[in-house]
Amino acid sequence: MSVLELLASLPALAASLRSTQALRHSTALAYFPAIIPYLSTSSPLTGDYNSLSKVLAIVSLCNCESEETQTLSHNLGLHELVPRVIVALIENPPSKATISDNPEVNDIFTKCVKQCFSVLSNMTTQSPHTPSIVSSLLTATPTLTTLVCEVQISAFLTETTKRAIMERAVALLQNSILSHPAVLLQINSDRVLTSNILRLTLPTSTSGDSEPDSLTNWIRMFLASVVATEGGFVTMWKSVDSKDELVTPEQIILLHSLYTHTDTAMGGATSHAFMTPEFLNILTTTFVGLPSYKHAVAPSLIPLIATVLGIALGATLDDGCHARITKEYPDLLATAVEYLSGDAHSEVKISCLRIITNLLHGNAEVREALPKEYIYAVLSSTNAAGLEDVTMREWAVVAIREITTNSERNRDIIKDLEKQSEGKLTPVT
Repeated sequence: MSVLELLASLPALAASLRSTQALRHSTALAYFPAIIPYLSTSSPLTGDYNSLSKVLAIVSLCNCESEETQTLSHNLGLHELVPRVIVALIENPPSKATISDNPEVNDIFTKCVKQCFSVLSNMTTQSPHTPSIVSSLLTATPTLTTLVCEVQISAFLTETTKRAIMERAVALLQNSILSHPAVLLQINSDRVLTSNILRLTLPTSTSGDSEPDSLTNWIRMFLASVVATEGGFVTMWKSVDSKDELVTPEQIILLHSLYTHTDTAMGGATSHAFMTPEFLNILTTTFVGLPSYKHAVAPSLIPLIATVLGIALGATLDDGCHARITKEYPDLLATAVEYLSGDAHSEVKISCLRIITNLLHGNAEVREALPKEYIYAVLSSTNAAGLEDVTMREWAVVAIREITTNSERNRDIIKDLEKQSEGKLTPVT
């Protein structure tokens, strides 16, 4: 079939493709060989966006029908061709004169760009060729990073259109991970790509009167997959790291994703595959560095890090993990006690009690060397007033139970402290 024959048959074909799977399958086998030369030439840039849109719709509909059609499109190099079409479109938008003569051209043009990203996303959905396609998109020119940057800097596309296009780009990554989790390490290694995606997350409204847009929801799903995959959090964290900052803006977004993931992944019975020693090292290093971190975001980071670290230390980890952590990070207990003794919010204090409790569990050496002032800080927490502090008192009692387990020394210290307090502390022994 020639390109001219392809274009002539588009109206009837596009209208009937949605009818049966068999028709889409046979169409892919018959038309894909003609679609490739059409997209390879300058035809898409002649201004006939209607034809290009129909061609892209055919590709999108037919590509996922079977492994046979997926293999055909892969062997024909469609995954390498579509990115070049995207760049060509973005760099050669319709002129103002063309839009003035036909205002609909603008809508059809932007539809074509969106469709190109949809085609790429569909190509990575449940396809045996996903790893190869993702590798090509990340390394072959133009890379997916280039496409994302081209979209972001385009003066022609509106912000709403840019977010709609990026939604398809993130869907591509999410579909790739779901099909083949191993590709996540490839994706995370691209600092510019991950940074762009993380920065596109819209902050949650503090007033509660607005909902996140579709792109933000896709990014959250993508980040949930990152967090739940072994090595995912660590590799993405490193890809957006900075030697000049304790935490980068992108890492804060990643931490928020981890925070929302804690109830199901770390607090529940799901897999702890992402809970590696390196993961715990990252959380600990950040928490210990917070007291001296003078950035404006520090106050909001404290409850975030403290909560995640407290839960992480209580999750199932390798034997001897707590002993290793306290040895490698001698300031960890001191930092937790500092926040516990200060004017931090009760949420932070609860998390610090959780950190202390989990660090002491099965850690007899640290328990026996616990300074008296640390024990006093925990004991004082049992006297917290107010209904909101009930949980804090409960965790304080749990922490004291851990402090006194198999420790005559610590039990004696607590008895002395209770006598010295003249009734100001609630007896817990």
